[in-house]
Amino acid sequence: MVTAFLEATTRHEYRRAANLLDLRGMSRAEAAEKGPALARQLRVVLDNTPIDIDALSDRAEGRKDAGVASGLEIIGRVAGDGGGVSIVLERVPRDDGVLVWKFSRATLAKVPELYQRFTYGVVGEWLPPFLLETRVFGIALWQ
Repeated sequence: MVTAFLEATTRHEYRRAANLLDLRGMSRAEAAEKGPALARQLRVVLDNTPIDIDALSDRAEGRKDAGVASGLEIIGRVAGDGGGVSIVLERVPRDDGVLVWKFSRATLAKVPELYQRFTYGVVGEWLPPFLLETRVFGIALWQ
């Protein structure tokens, strides 16, 4: 799921990436409007968060970590002034009842604040998103 999110956001397919966010607390219209922007912001946060993709579980039930509730998986931690924020995946039901992994609502609630911390500043205000978000060999084109 994390790989699919990273691939979609690398291709600027933010609507597709938004399907991997737990937007159950929003109406369909609100999710359609805010989901892609939230996916874009989450990608910026993830670009600044060390995540070991190889350490993520490929089992349906996820990785069992001590102290972490069943159905949750912590994939990274963003250091911050107040101690930090965990990037958490949660296993949630799809419309058909099948459990799937998505970025948790708790994580998504923190994304706008985290995004402000990692935003591109003055560069981001003047350059088109394409130059900010497109990477070649891990380096953004604007760099």
